[in-house]
Amino acid sequence: GEQPADDAMRHGLLYRGRSLSDGREVIVTRQNGAFLLDPGGALLAQLDEAAGLPSNVMLNAFVDRRGAIWLCTEGGIVRVDARPWVSWFNAANGAPNGEIGSPRRFRGEMYFASDAGLARLQPGTAGRAAHFTSVPEVRELLYWMESAGNELLAGGPDHCYLWRGGEPTEF
Repeated sequence: GEQPADDAMRHGLLYRGRSLSDGREVIVTRQNGAFLLDPGGALLAQLDEAAGLPSNVMLNAFVDRRGAIWLCTEGGIVRVDARPWVSWFNAANGAPNGEIGSPRRFRGEMYFASDAGLARLQPGTAGRAAHFTSVPEVRELLYWMESAGNELLAGGPDHCYLWRGGEPTEF
C-alpha cells in the first residue's frame, strides 16, 4: 500500500536512488530532499530543510565504504551517518501492543513492563535486527518493575513476580 512519503517523493521529482549495504535505500528528489527507506520501502527518515539540510534540491547521492550517505545539495554537501541511529519497535519486530514502560536492565538485558506482560529486548545479530520477545511466564498487565542486584520485581493489579533464578516466580 501507499506509504506516507509516497506523495512527497512522487511530487518531489524523483531523481536518483542508492542502495546501502544493509538493504536500505536513499532516494533523492529535485524538490523534497532525500528519503531513507527500509529494505521493504517503508520510510525511516525524510532528510530536507526541515531536518536541517541546506536545501531541498538534491543533485546527487553517494554511499561511501563506511556506509555514510553523501548528499550533494544545491546548498552544499552533507554527510549523513546512515547507521541505524534510531530503532523503531512495533508489532512487526515483536514489541507488545499497548502501553510499554518501566524499562529496567537486569543481568545485562533490557526488560519492559507492558499491557501484555514482560518483554525482553533481544540484541541484534549479524543475521537479525534487534527485536522483542515476550517472557512466557509473565503475560499479565504490569505497571512497574524494579531491579536490585540479582533480582527483578515486577507487578500489576493482580500479580507480583520475583525473578531470582532462571524464571520469574509469582508471589
